[in-house]
Amino acid sequence: MSTNQSFQRVPALSMFPQSEKEEPFSLADVTFFVRRRFRIIASVPLVTVGLTLIYLLMAEPSYVASTQLLVSPQINSGDAARALAEDTFIEGEIEIARASDVLRSAAINLNLTSDPQFTNTTSLRDQIKSALLNLVSPSGQPDGASAGTDQEAMLDLVVAKLRNVTWARRIGRSMVVEISASANSRERSAEIADMLARAYIAKNLEMKSQSAQQYSNWLERLVDEQQGGLTKAANDLAAFRANPKDQYRLAELESQAQARRNLFESTLTAFTEAKQRVSSPVSDATIVSPATPPLSKASPRSTLLLAFSLLVGLGLGLMIAMLAHAADRRITRRSPIADVAGVSVLARIRRLPIRSLAPCQTGGDPEVPPSDKVVLRRMQELEVLTPLLLNLRRKRKTAIGVIGIGPGCGASTIAREMALQSAASGARTLLVDTVGGKASLSRLLNHDGSKGLIKALSSTAPLADLTVDLNPNLHFLPCGQRDGVSPAVRLGSRTTKLTLATMKADYDTIIFDIAAVEEAPDANALSPELDTVLLVAIEGQTTLDALAKATGDLRLVGADVAGAIINKSRQD
Repeated sequence: MSTNQSFQRVPALSMFPQSEKEEPFSLADVTFFVRRRFRIIASVPLVTVGLTLIYLLMAEPSYVASTQLLVSPQINSGDAARALAEDTFIEGEIEIARASDVLRSAAINLNLTSDPQFTNTTSLRDQIKSALLNLVSPSGQPDGASAGTDQEAMLDLVVAKLRNVTWARRIGRSMVVEISASANSRERSAEIADMLARAYIAKNLEMKSQSAQQYSNWLERLVDEQQGGLTKAANDLAAFRANPKDQYRLAELESQAQARRNLFESTLTAFTEAKQRVSSPVSDATIVSPATPPLSKASPRSTLLLAFSLLVGLGLGLMIAMLAHAADRRITRRSPIADVAGVSVLARIRRLPIRSLAPCQTGGDPEVPPSDKVVLRRMQELEVLTPLLLNLRRKRKTAIGVIGIGPGCGASTIAREMALQSAASGARTLLVDTVGGKASLSRLLNHDGSKGLIKALSSTAPLADLTVDLNPNLHFLPCGQRDGVSPAVRLGSRTTKLTLATMKADYDTIIFDIAAVEEAPDANALSPELDTVLLVAIEGQTTLDALAKATGDLRLVGADVAGAIINKSRQD
């Protein structure tokens, strides 16, 4: 079978950019996203959980204790009016329980002015308030007055803090009121709740005593007035009885005297009861359940906060990862390369195994030149390049340049493998190294400095004398010793003795390894002279913008860009 017949059996690949078919969103895409952004997704929850742990270690625990009171208002009215009056009465009593007098009394009885929880002013709000109190307090007073002012200011601060850590509420529609207090210790929270309940009851008794005292004072004046009226009525009745003239008048005076006596007795009874209420008032509230030290802290809730911080961290991490993934311009498996860069993907190459690209050396005769002992090893991972190479040959694209977008893209490896595959198909192939240097094909495949592209550009010797025979169908033209202008630029200038026409006369396929577009201008100088060029990019490293710029620059100078080869592609 001839070489041309074998090429005709390979289906043609389009040499023009085509839009890649959009694949549906799959589980593989999710796996790829999670694997690529795993550091962000995992680090953000670790940060949020770490900050929460620091807060839990530094925050003071808070314990809540509650005291329940039964409030029994003395209301005599209808059911509807009674319910409304009870609601109003309970709301009023709750406000009284949180009154400044009640809080101040509890603070004094518990000596909260010496408790660091209520006197510590390290917070910004407390520092501002303390500074304002210091500005408001008058200066130039005697020491005693200043000490008294400071003590009052401290007590006001304690009352303000106590108001923030205590609250009262009605339990459902019942007559039970619950007074709760928060503190940094179990015992302290129960003490504050009980003291607030007792201070409220004392306030209630004081209010009732004051009300009864006012009523008693009024009754006392009324008793004095009625006693005077009763004395006068008794005197008038006694005087009229001494010299009775009219029996009807006598009956009238007796009736008036009896009425005044009854009124005086009832007022005297009410006055006596009022005196009793003043001396021994009865409160409307009774403690039914005193506060007990709580078994667990109310805040911070460690488990809840850690779970919440973990969920927030995961959500925030996913959000940041998605934003970073959307803003990432690096080439991925789902990148719209054809739409953005204007070039189609001709092949995707999996990540190659870590191994040296140096050729195998056979034979042990030291007199045989190294170039004659070179045996190249083909890579099974690059067999995907075979259809591409055969199609280029079918399109009569025989002078092919392989150009990397940046350093380390693997263009030299791909050029070498394409040359091996071309030679294996029976085509007489020439592999040309225009790069040179330590990591070039010249260093790996040839150690004979007497041959190379540099000498071929200015020499009249046959090209076969300056090449290295790698196998019967594959010859290698190393770069040689570079001096000034690169060989790619000289070859593209059409001023050298060696031309592409000369090479095509001796070889069926010519593969050029050209320096990366980001490293040297060799690609722009030589690619217009070639039949086509292949761009090599690295998945996850080369950006779409770099690929688009390289494609545009090469087409601007007249180069035929066949497409891009994506190296180190993750296709799982």
